[in-house]
Amino acid sequence: MSVAESKTHLRAATSSYIIFIAIWGVPLAIWTVAFFVNGRVDWRGITICLAGLFGCILWLASFELTLTHDTVVYRSLFGGKASLPVEEISKVNIMIGCFSFADRFNPTSRLVIEPNQSSGRKPIVINIKPFSQKAVKDFLSSLDGARNRA
Repeated sequence: MSVAESKTHLRAATSSYIIFIAIWGVPLAIWTVAFFVNGRVDWRGITICLAGLFGCILWLASFELTLTHDTVVYRSLFGGKASLPVEEISKVNIMIGCFSFADRFNPTSRLVIEPNQSSGRKPIVINIKPFSQKAVKDFLSSLDGARNRA
């Protein structure tokens, strides 16, 4: 694969799915066992658990972070799709916590890719929590290599 065709693609980690399946699956399993033991069922509880499980899986499945040879593309369910050419990137920071009032509306653990001021673009704020640490490290080293080539 040539440099022009190289691509780094991240999706939510398996561990993220396991956590949400455990959160919604345990109450669902308890209600299912109670149904078979008692013969009674709480449809509201089962419906809430199934909706929560489906919603979390849909939310996690929507996370996508891609680096092609010349562009960074990030997609999430509620944030939509954002892209930035590699040559327009001025700074890349991992930020954890709230440092200003506006940070309260951003993910707690985030990767902030800031464009050059002359580009007139907004920074891309990436929620890194759903991705594995190794995948984020690999992405950052690939991004560093792409920035050095640009």
